[in-house]
Amino acid sequence: MRHLICATAMVLFMIGTVPAANLNLYNGTWMNPAPAPQAITKLEISVVDSKVHVHAFGQLRPKKDYDWGWKPASSYSDGHLATRYQTSSCVRDLTISLSGNKLVVKTHTHYTDSSGRPDRDDTDTLKRSLTPTTQQTPKPVDPAHPKPMDPINPKPASNTPSGKY
Repeated sequence: MRHLICATAMVLFMIGTVPAANLNLYNGTWMNPAPAPQAITKLEISVVDSKVHVHAFGQLRPKKDYDWGWKPASSYSDGHLATRYQTSSCVRDLTISLSGNKLVVKTHTHYTDSSGRPDRDDTDTLKRSLTPTTQQTPKPVDPAHPKPMDPINPKPASNTPSGKY
């Protein structure tokens, strides 16, 4: 009996840790290479300490993105994520999953205004953005004053108030 309890505990522990490890696969910026009208054009996903946040952008008009903002997302044991965006006219439920090296976003839109529009379901496939990161060149430092110099006013900064505010 003790072995059965230990084995069950081990399996439950392993099931609980696998999704957390896979969450890091979502981290990054994902772009829609061919957005249709009303499509999701970009998702930024941030995973910190097993907490997931999603920043969505949708196409409002051709070549104009609408920033939906950052929202917390829930992660599920099968590996998918879910989040909700709500506006004055609709509620959008996003279900996000990985398919190979692509991100699949299923959006269910329920209109809450009095327009009478029927609910809508869309699926968008996004690719990870591979934008190279560049390091910024550090500002020059005057050896006599360890604080970085202001390029406009090369006089070193002072901790003494000037009286001008």
